[in-house]
Formats: sequence, structure tokens, C-alpha cells
Amino acid sequence: MKTLSSLSLDELQLMKEVLEKEELQGELNRLLETKQAQPLLVEQYQSSRLPEFYQDYQEQCVKLLSELSYFDLHFLMHTARCSAGNNCGGDFRFSEGQNFSAEYHCYFTEASIQLLDDYFSNHPEKIYYFEGLYNTINYIKTFVSTMLNSGKNIETPDDLLIDFKEKKQIVTKNIGNISTHLLSLRNSVPNSRLCVGNQGLTRNVGKYGETITGPQERFISSIAFGSTLEKLKEENYEEAERLLFVPRCKILKNRPNF
Repeated sequence: MKTLSSLSLDELQLMKEVLEKEELQGELNRLLETKQAQPLLVEQYQSSRLPEFYQDYQEQCVKLLSELSYFDLHFLMHTARCSAGNNCGGDFRFSEGQNFSAEYHCYFTEASIQLLDDYFSNHPEKIYYFEGLYNTINYIKTFVSTMLNSGKNIETPDDLLIDFKEKKQIVTKNIGNISTHLLSLRNSVPNSRLCVGNQGLTRNVGKYGETITGPQERFISSIAFGSTLEKLKEENYEEAERLLFVPRCKILKNRPNF
């Protein structure tokens, strides 16, 4: 800890100003509270988080994920896989594709979500380099286990997607409000990002009309997939918050070679 005698003149003048003004004292207290809360926020938004009831449905969840392929959920997996902001190892397909295909006897685009999940379970050291993809897999697992916990009859992937079109229409109509909600959350959680739609989130806040770009389509579809119809109708977007995570690695321009 610094002593007063070790502080610079500017630092001493700032301290004097804070001690003399209640407004600055209040700002200092708010900053201290924010800094103290940061470790809790990092824990709350870690990429590995799953619902408390996940273990109760793990066997059923594994079965469904084994029947869901990358192609079925391309709107989720494309951005999660390719975004340099998500994955400091770059594009998973090109950085790890040959090893993944050789080990699991499949092409990446034909891989089931469960095979991707198995890959990270067997190679946890890779999570650090492809955490955006890893967070997306856990986003999928969260929704699947939520649906199983709801008491609805969920036996096949089609049961998970039965109301997907209706949910997409609701999300498209409310993309501005949803983006505002997620932007506010992202701003309140230091160093956080969305594994899908992070880059265009600010632009989406003012979005209206029917013209939708490719990235917006994936963002909309990702939220529609991971949210229940009931909550979307209630304008409750808390389930979309699972797209947010705090990466353990801050992405650098010069990424490691694999």
C-alpha cells in the first residue's frame, strides 16, 4: 500500500479534492463497490455456468445434443466459431479442424453438438483458446435442460424447435428493446461480451423495420432458440443473458499460432 509521502503532487491534490467534496466522495464509494463486485460478476458470468437442475436432465440432454448438428444450429455456431473476439485461437474449424475430425471421425459441419461438447470435456486446455464456442455450447445446453425441466414433452430436436418461427418473429419485432437490455447488461459487467452478436449490438439498439442483415439474422435466431416463447411474449429477456460471458483471455491482435 502506498504511503501519503509516496504520492505525487497530482495524487495528493486529487485526494484533497475528494475529501472536501461530498459529490466526489459518493463517486469514490460507487467505484469501490463496483470494483469489489467484479469478482462476483466474473463468477456469475463464467462460460461454464449451467442451471442447478442440469444434472437432473443430463442424460436426456446428451441424447438430444447427439441428434443436433452444427448445421441444425448454424445461426448459433457460425459466429461463435468464427469471431476472433470470441476465440483467441481464431476460427476453430481451421485451427483445430483436422485434429477434431481425426479424433471424432467426422467433418466439422456434420458434427453433433454433443461431439463438440465431448471435445472440450476431453481437452479442457482448449477452452481458453475457444471460449466463445464453448460458451455457445453451454448456452445450448442451458436451453435444452430448461425445456426438459419445464415439463413439456421433449423427445426429439424437432420438439425443441417447434415454436422457433414464432419466437423469431417476436425477437425481430423487439430487436431494439432486446439489444438495449443486453447492452445495459454488458456495460455493467466488466470485460464481458456476447458469444453471438457482440459486435453489432450497439447498432441493433436503434434497429427497426424488416430489412435484416446476415449477422442480425443469426443474432435474432440465437435469441429465439435460447428463449422460451412464454418469456418472450412477456418481454422478459433474461434467458438471452446467457449469451453473455467474461472471457478468461483478453483477445489480442497477435493471436497464438496453432
